[in-house]
Amino acid sequence: MKKSVFIKIASIVLAAVIVSPMAFAKSKALKERIHMERVGRFGDPEMSSGTFRMEKTFSRALDDYDFQTVLRSKNGCAGFCYKAVGIKTRLLFDEEGRAAFVSAYKQYLQDYDNKKLNRKSKKFQYAYGHCRAYVEWGPFQYSQNAYPEVKFGYAFVNGSPYFVMRVCEAEVSEKKSSNEGVKFISTNHYFMRKQAKIVADSFEESNITKIIQEQTAALTEAAAIPGDEYDDADYEEADSSPVDSAKNKKSSKKQIEEDVNADYKEE
Repeated sequence: MKKSVFIKIASIVLAAVIVSPMAFAKSKALKERIHMERVGRFGDPEMSSGTFRMEKTFSRALDDYDFQTVLRSKNGCAGFCYKAVGIKTRLLFDEEGRAAFVSAYKQYLQDYDNKKLNRKSKKFQYAYGHCRAYVEWGPFQYSQNAYPEVKFGYAFVNGSPYFVMRVCEAEVSEKKSSNEGVKFISTNHYFMRKQAKIVADSFEESNITKIIQEQTAALTEAAAIPGDEYDDADYEEADSSPVDSAKNKKSSKKQIEEDVNADYKEE
């Protein structure tokens, strides 16, 4: 009897002490900003495109929104570009953030296949870790920016499961009198498995490296194309020095005077 009680107490203590990898991922302190470093001087190539869903205003009903995944050469970050409710948004991740998205997606697939998703809950379930991201937004151009926390999990909407990326509320990174009180509003992005796969495949580091190599090679090839060729022998300019030019001008002036006198003779 005493032995069984001891074993039970020991198991409770052990469970309290041991921290699961997921619990560690949730509690791990986030860096304040993401890492940005130029990876080339090419444009911003589009890596893929797809559709995710977001909640309607004042409703849990979902609307579809088109997105493109892009790689920015000026800072080495990759992410989403989309437009919703008249606002353009660009959400970018560094290498660590991209890895967090891919890892979260794979964990969601495992839980989906193993029937571990809690369909009784109607709220967002924060289950697959988090990361820091960089977001730019504005009605006509990307006039505001912030560094929000991004949480990964899942949710059921009308009985259907979704992989969810929650971009948390964040204050603007550069506070000015013109943007006082401006914040990025917390937003949930809902993905079906095939939609999330498009993003995860784009965010794989092997794909990022491949795109950088292809874009750099294209620039190198363009720079190596020669300009118009010509043979110097085809163009022979007269050999003239400043002194010769002065003599020629003086000679030409004398010739003009002689011609004038020849044309006009007084009677």
